[in-house]
Amino acid sequence: MRDATRHDATCNDLESTGRVKPAVLLIHGFTGHHSSLGVVESYLKQQGYRYEYPILAGHGTRPEDLADKRWSDWQEDVEGAYQKLRQSHDRIVIIALSMGTLLALQLASKHQGHVAGLVLLSPAIKFMNRLAPLTPLVQPLVRRFPFPGKNKFSTAEGAAADRGYQWFPTAAYRSYWEQTRSILSIAATVTVPTRIIHSRADNVADPRGATSLAAALGGPHELFWHEHSGHELLLDVEAESVLEEVVSFPPLSDG
Repeated sequence: MRDATRHDATCNDLESTGRVKPAVLLIHGFTGHHSSLGVVESYLKQQGYRYEYPILAGHGTRPEDLADKRWSDWQEDVEGAYQKLRQSHDRIVIIALSMGTLLALQLASKHQGHVAGLVLLSPAIKFMNRLAPLTPLVQPLVRRFPFPGKNKFSTAEGAAADRGYQWFPTAAYRSYWEQTRSILSIAATVTVPTRIIHSRADNVADPRGATSLAAALGGPHELFWHEHSGHELLLDVEAESVLEEVVSFPPLSDG
């Protein structure tokens, strides 16, 4: 198994109460960049959490590198990072964005005895683009699809600073899109505490997907709404309040 981990973590994870803090797994989204969850990573470092933040296969370089990558590659990446954390921790919190939320749900369903909770940002299980339902028909005909920063952010400044890919190979996207067809049934098996955070102004992930996900989950859950941000919640205009919602998640903040 290749090592997909960008950052290892600090081991200073013993709270003043004597309780061991949970470890944390961060998962970015499709075409995403590690900066998407960078402010959470900084918080985890400052607070002494053990964490892993894998860069998913085909990401962090150039869009062409996604061409031959599929869902199984990304599952391998997050499973490997999860197993690293399990070597030292019994409780793991997963914080994920966009496509990463599907990977997080699958991990939680598989490892519920040790996943302590989920924070799911901008869950991308339904899409605003009207062509998304036609993916199986479009993919053989269109090899690449544009994904400019202006689609992901609420401001021109945010779009200009976007470090994610500006287009993607449709074959890789199809591999992801196919997972959205079954994710709600998987969510029904997830019984760990879950916090969903979404923006009603998201132009990538349909907000109705967050509502459907909340209704499908098999365990306790909360749904937090924002009104102005784009898809990249932690890099947009409401980032400060979003970060507070992430770090105050009880399985994370209570240790």
